[in-house]
Amino acid sequence: MKRKLILSAIGLLLLAAGILFLVNKMKNSHEAASAEEIAYYKVSKHKVSNNLLIPGLVNENDKSQYYYDPSLGKEYQIHVNEGDTVKKGDLLYSYVNEELGFQMKKTNLQLRAANIDYSNILNKKIDLDKKIKEAQEEEKEVLEKEYSEIKYQFDLKLIELESLQLTKKEIEDKLANLKIYSRSAGKVQKIVQDHEVQSTDQTMEGAPSIISLLENDRYSVTGKVSELQRLSIEKGMKYTVKTKAIPDAAWKGEITDISSSPINQLENGEENSLSSYTFSGDLKSQDKLLPGFHISIELELAPIDALLIPKKSIFRTIDDKEFVLVARNGELVKEDILTGLEKGDLIEAIGNIEEGEQVVKDAKSNAAVGMKVN
Repeated sequence: MKRKLILSAIGLLLLAAGILFLVNKMKNSHEAASAEEIAYYKVSKHKVSNNLLIPGLVNENDKSQYYYDPSLGKEYQIHVNEGDTVKKGDLLYSYVNEELGFQMKKTNLQLRAANIDYSNILNKKIDLDKKIKEAQEEEKEVLEKEYSEIKYQFDLKLIELESLQLTKKEIEDKLANLKIYSRSAGKVQKIVQDHEVQSTDQTMEGAPSIISLLENDRYSVTGKVSELQRLSIEKGMKYTVKTKAIPDAAWKGEITDISSSPINQLENGEENSLSSYTFSGDLKSQDKLLPGFHISIELELAPIDALLIPKKSIFRTIDDKEFVLVARNGELVKEDILTGLEKGDLIEAIGNIEEGEQVVKDAKSNAAVGMKVN
């Protein structure tokens, strides 16, 4: 009986061992089959477009403003129309100052009266001078005394005339200041009539603009880059502009100016953020674009060499970290990566992988960390 139990136990052990052997054999056979089915991609180096996409804005160039000055008068007359092209020195508008007009009329009347008096006194002076030359000695003393009085009146009238001329010149200068001329050539873009100005704040600090003059009808673009991007851009760099407002169009241009000083982050409430630098550029064409359009500026940087892998080769962890499986030393090894530039279905892989290594081509395959591979 005891012998039968021992034989039965041995039989069961042999059976279990056989089953275990068969299971392991099938498992290894399945893993080998799965490993053979896995496709790989050879990590390769490519030239990749290194373009930089920056948000920006379309702006007007060289816009001059002519502001309302209440000290020159409450009302003014416009001498141009919106859309007019003007030359430097053309009259744009003039203030109406009734007080100065009254002063000029009064001064002109005083000048007329003074000139009449001057002419009369001058004639008397000339007549007396002639009489003195022709008079007898006994008459000369009386005439010379009269002449002295006339000459005194003549000198006073000359002083009066000079004073009135100075007053007139002063008023003329003030009246000339009432006329506002164009400081440069350009196109009149906007006009604000005097009745509209009266309803606004009339302090000089907040004085409204009467006329906006566009000195250059070409538009420009402005953008902002971070301190990390600043060294990647330079004057003359070309770019492509696009806008959601006109999705099927694009415009070309190049950078003409880059700020040397950063935007004050504290003023923008961005104390802990990266510094930013502004740049501006031109447009080769501007059809359909308007000032104020929000745009994307694609800066054309020099291509760089990058290690590329298929986008579908990337595995992701639960917390969305990226990694690839590399066939290394006969097994699949996990390597964490960062992704960068793209080129079609390929993407830059930054991490502990090298050119020529094999990575699992499809993250949806049965590949797993530690799997034995040939």
